[in-house]
Amino acid sequence: MISDGHIRGLPGQVTSIIGRSRDVDTICAMTRRDDVRLVTLTGPGGIGKTRLAIAVAGAIANAFPNGVIFVSLAAIRDPRLLIPTIVQELGVREGAGFSAREGLVAAIGESHRLLVLDNMEQLRTAAPDISWLLASCPNLKVLITSRGRLQLRGEHEYAVPSLLPAQPHHEEASLNDRNAAAELFLQRAREVQPDLAMTEGTRQTIAEICRRLDGLPLAIELAAARSKVLPPSALLSRLDRRLPLLTGGARDLPDRQRTMRDAIAWSYDLLTPDEQLLFRSLCVFSGGFTLLEAEALLPQQELLDGLEQLVNNGLLLQQGVEGEPRFQLLETLREFGLEQLDQHGSTQSMRDRHADFFTEFAEAALTRLRGAERSSWLERMEVDHDNLRAALTWLTEIGDTPRAVRVSGSLWQFWWWRSHLSEGRNRLEAAIALPDADQCGAWYARALTGIGALAETQGAYADAENYHERAVAAWEALDDTRGLATSLLFRWLVAFNADDQTRMAALSAESMHLFRELGDPWGIAMSQMEQGVMAMRVRDHAGAERVLAEGIAGFRAIGDTWGVAICQGVAGNVATDRGDFEMAATELQASLTTLLLLDDLWGVATIMPASARMAAEQGAFEQSVKISGAIMRMHRTMGAPLKVPFRERYERNLETARSALGEQKFNRALAAGEAMTPAEAVQFAIEPITTAPPAPSAGIDSLAIPLSPREREVLRLYPGRTGKQIGQALFISESTVRTHVENIFSKLGVRNQKELVAYIYEHDLI
Repeated sequence: MISDGHIRGLPGQVTSIIGRSRDVDTICAMTRRDDVRLVTLTGPGGIGKTRLAIAVAGAIANAFPNGVIFVSLAAIRDPRLLIPTIVQELGVREGAGFSAREGLVAAIGESHRLLVLDNMEQLRTAAPDISWLLASCPNLKVLITSRGRLQLRGEHEYAVPSLLPAQPHHEEASLNDRNAAAELFLQRAREVQPDLAMTEGTRQTIAEICRRLDGLPLAIELAAARSKVLPPSALLSRLDRRLPLLTGGARDLPDRQRTMRDAIAWSYDLLTPDEQLLFRSLCVFSGGFTLLEAEALLPQQELLDGLEQLVNNGLLLQQGVEGEPRFQLLETLREFGLEQLDQHGSTQSMRDRHADFFTEFAEAALTRLRGAERSSWLERMEVDHDNLRAALTWLTEIGDTPRAVRVSGSLWQFWWWRSHLSEGRNRLEAAIALPDADQCGAWYARALTGIGALAETQGAYADAENYHERAVAAWEALDDTRGLATSLLFRWLVAFNADDQTRMAALSAESMHLFRELGDPWGIAMSQMEQGVMAMRVRDHAGAERVLAEGIAGFRAIGDTWGVAICQGVAGNVATDRGDFEMAATELQASLTTLLLLDDLWGVATIMPASARMAAEQGAFEQSVKISGAIMRMHRTMGAPLKVPFRERYERNLETARSALGEQKFNRALAAGEAMTPAEAVQFAIEPITTAPPAPSAGIDSLAIPLSPREREVLRLYPGRTGKQIGQALFISESTVRTHVENIFSKLGVRNQKELVAYIYEHDLI
């Protein structure tokens, strides 16, 4: 046990610390190291640095024979008072013959102590005093909390993380042991509302509240305190403006922690006027920014020093990414900064600069989404998606029709390829509804094409056809061949969904003709891919393989890995259709692996039914159903149904599998598939189907029906194998296998392959 005098000045804690056990262990291990004497816990206001430091001090106290000293510096603003405050906490009195420094060194000397200095951020100019103290007291270790590092030699920083789970929030929607943020909310909410009812919907709402609050413990506790009058759903609906809601902290908290605004203002007030200007200007960025993007908005300012100061004050986070550094503002801090920007009358000018930059960015991206640059530019757009959203929202709000239509028209292919279907369509429709949108020329026509493509992918085929018809008319009026050819390319998908061969052929022929006129290799390859699909639908295997090979060659010539992968997926379908499962497996593996790497969920979900079909046609029904379950989940996630021509075959495969497996096994396999992530599903789908003879089945050997020994061997091998494969395994001819199968049909009272496989599974014969 630690005696009362062993930890001096440590504040008592009424409530328990939640979700910090790993942090405590890591910091304790760091502090125990012989080569570490100074550890600084950093992070924005409200992240829980003080609570964490107290927990560490309590956990590690036994490692310091001469005790732990906890010194709160929150009330001290004068750096000259740092040493006298430590001296006072130690109970050392200055005398006539020695100074406070001398008294401090004499009191600590060579003793093994841990000194915890809480809230050092406003005293950072006194940081050299810490170095002096460590040099003067060889066995002393110091643990500091500060919104930024002190920038001392030998300083080891520990950036305190938020309480949000490591997984993306859509994968961590429920309240569970891994979601410490949600657990903190629940505990604090039940302190004021003990009978808070918990349903699955409430759990998800709480998890979303915590995500919107950046996982900041102080913000979560302030929000939870509102639970007496605001249930979680009502609380969530009010989080568009967080700061007015996040007030009313416990009366025994320091003033700076009674409201979230006060916690942020504490850091903001420590900045110089120039640093405050920089902070509030940067708040127009949403979701982070690069140094190059900040320089584009603030070309007259020296940014590096200013950004460093904001990071050091815990108002800006630097993300650990390769290449160009990226900076992040927590949304609670950003809201405060936008309030300050508005108070200084700078909102209009800064948002306009931001919108100008991202309008040009979106327009530049449009020309790079075909070919070798597609993948890198899609990733860049995904990273800056929040900034693009913010720019488009601002332009729509102020009624800037030309720029709003330009941005949305430039983004539709990004939204389509990255499966942001509902959002993209809603934003495009809002843009073209602005006054005089139809006067925006090619940008208006491009927006119509985009809505048509997104609506078709969502399964809204009548809407899609309407928008495509308007787009074609607009492109023809503009005499824009490339725009018209692209519009026809995507209009073809509406005809494909209806399985209208005549219309598909006409649209494809016209788009191919226009792309050839333009000498556009991407458009030509896309048209060849569509023609390969048409040939597949009419079972022209040779024609499909020929034109798909041309499409693959065309896509490879321009470095378009996405186009190659889609053509390979169609080729896998063709190979499956003609029973060449080895070739099908090769093509589908290449296709699905590439599409997964490109983060194209739509592409994966569109190609993967071929894997399910291939498994089903080889009798691997359980594997087929699991793949189908994963496909169902992907389409639900996207809000996009499977194309009707693919869906019909997909549903037939499921019904065959249901009959073969029986209801219970079928449902188990389907649920297992739905639980898979896209990465897990792709890995499972490309695994080879086992064709080696299985171990002898006791179920078949114990069968009361009088099958001959050879018939029993054939029956063991039957599920998942062709007659040729069974014959090769047993060293008999394929015709002999057929004879044995006919005898088995007769003896078991089944009429066909489907009923035989169902009989095997229902009677657990394998």
